Amino acid sequence: MKNAPGGLLLLLSVVLLTALIALAGTLVLIIFVLISLLPALLPALLTTLALLLTGLLTRLLLILLTSLILALIVRHRTILLDRFYLSLQMSNRQSNCIVPEIAAIRNKRRAPALMSRNPRSVPMPAIKDAIALLKADHRKVEDLFEKYESSRSKKADIAKQICMELTIHTIIEEEIFYPACKGQVEEDNLDEAQVEHDGAKVLIAELEEGSPDDDYYDAKVKVLSEEIKHHVKEEEKRGGIFSQIKDSEVDLKALGEQIAARKEELMAEFGKSGIPAPVTRSMTAKSIEQGQPISA
Repeated sequence: MKNAPGGLLLLLSVVLLTALIALAGTLVLIIFVLISLLPALLPALLTTLALLLTGLLTRLLLILLTSLILALIVRHRTILLDRFYLSLQMSNRQSNCIVPEIAAIRNKRRAPALMSRNPRSVPMPAIKDAIALLKADHRKVEDLFEKYESSRSKKADIAKQICMELTIHTIIEEEIFYPACKGQVEEDNLDEAQVEHDGAKVLIAELEEGSPDDDYYDAKVKVLSEEIKHHVKEEEKRGGIFSQIKDSEVDLKALGEQIAARKEELMAEFGKSGIPAPVTRSMTAKSIEQGQPISA
């Protein structure tokens, strides 16, 4: 009887060990079954996971969109409230009290009417200096050359206008501008400018006496355009005639008044009598003979 507890303990130990072995075997069996079923269950698991993620992202987007809409509504409401309070403040002011900004706008609108009633109050246009006037002539002639190249039916009129503008421009420079540059600009620059003028005058005379239907006419216009382009570049470049005269003590505004007045005279004169024959100052050759065009 004394050995009964020990035997019972041994029996319980054997039963417990047997149960653990059976449980381990069952777990191994379950794991084996799950492994064998995993390929079949994997697509379903992935599909479920994708649905969960899609739902989560959708909710996040809805939350962000709602927050954005609410923020816009709040901001718009704030702006409306500010405008409302401002209108209340303005309405509470006296009728003769005007916001400074509105007064400025009203005064600006009234200014032309007041000026038209009083001619003496109209400001005179600013007088341009000599260089600004000559540069404006350059831009105008450049534009005319571009119009000639693209034109088909108005070439004769455009060529006549080119000759008019260049003739007046060369006269103005040679009568007024270049003499004012004497002693202020390098002599070589003035000599080269004069020779370029005379070369252009030869082509101007050719264009004046011809028509766009003549041989070489378009070529003469093109070459004249290139000569004028070079002449303008030399005058306007840094260190050129314009740059040197700017650094001198010559009164360019007074010179500009003379140029503007002389140009007005020449335009009126040439408009009535036509463009005169050009006068060269640096080219004196008289032995040039006219030959026949080169035949093919």
